[in-house]
Amino acid sequence: MVLPGIYRERISPARGGKVNQPIKYISSTPHSAIVRGSNPWKPQWQKLGDRIYKGKLTDEMFKDMSMKDGPNPFKIPFSSTPYGRDGKPEFDRKYPQSNPDLSYNLGQVFVDDECYIQEPTESKMKSTPKSWRYENGEIYINFPDDSPNKHQVEITTQRRLFAPHQRQLEYITIEGFIFERCSNQYPTNFWESENPEWQQAGMVGTRSGRYWTIKNNIIRFASAVGIDLGNEGESVYDLEKGENGQAAGSKGHHVENNIISDNGAAGTASYGGTHLIIKNKFLDLLKLSKYFLAIILLNTLFLCLLNFIRIGLFNHEMYFFVIW
Repeated sequence: MVLPGIYRERISPARGGKVNQPIKYISSTPHSAIVRGSNPWKPQWQKLGDRIYKGKLTDEMFKDMSMKDGPNPFKIPFSSTPYGRDGKPEFDRKYPQSNPDLSYNLGQVFVDDECYIQEPTESKMKSTPKSWRYENGEIYINFPDDSPNKHQVEITTQRRLFAPHQRQLEYITIEGFIFERCSNQYPTNFWESENPEWQQAGMVGTRSGRYWTIKNNIIRFASAVGIDLGNEGESVYDLEKGENGQAAGSKGHHVENNIISDNGAAGTASYGGTHLIIKNKFLDLLKLSKYFLAIILLNTLFLCLLNFIRIGLFNHEMYFFVIW
């Protein structure tokens, strides 16, 4: 049982359970244990103009060293640019009319618990209320007023919130939590070997596990995928450092009665997962201006039961499918 509170960390189970003895992580009071991937940030603010301030980041804030592309999401570019704004990733892939100077990063900024919009260009950020940009170790924020110290600013410091390092763990239960705010990567061509750091890794991830139960949770504000239920990519490649086992396919997960919202790429995703039961009440009240793939993203689907209610509050600039 986990007591009420805010836990700013990644939970990484060291082992799995057995068929009648699962390893259980349960919030003692539903939705009172909050696993949050952002930390308060109180820099020395430097005023640059009306409501525009900047502060300097320090690497000491970013402590999860397990990812191959590093712990600081503000230094890691998105593998794809938001829909309708082809930038450097698309330029590198030789898309026509792409802007090689336009690049988003994985970080997120929250001011007074509101997710601000990332605008990488200086002029666009200055003209867009409640926006931010990152450059050379500094974050620039367009505040609603000229009193930045009166606002509670948090930045994402975690890449994932619940995921083992070791693959193929079985029989784990996650129940009654709020998981919110992390900086995971958009799963561009996640099945390819050239960029394992782009694999399909959810804020809550099973890491090719089997027979997990994920129920009665709130899962929101991942920069990309909320929950992944299968392989993250090809079996012999891993986005994490170390010898963690192969991705041998996922099976038998039961995902029920979760509220999954405001994630940038997909509410749930599975690559190579079979015998899945997904029965969520509400899926993706999505408001972020990001390239949203699908509410449920299932690749190589086999023997799965889907039953969900969708409430659609979607950004009009986005392109998405309900099920892909």
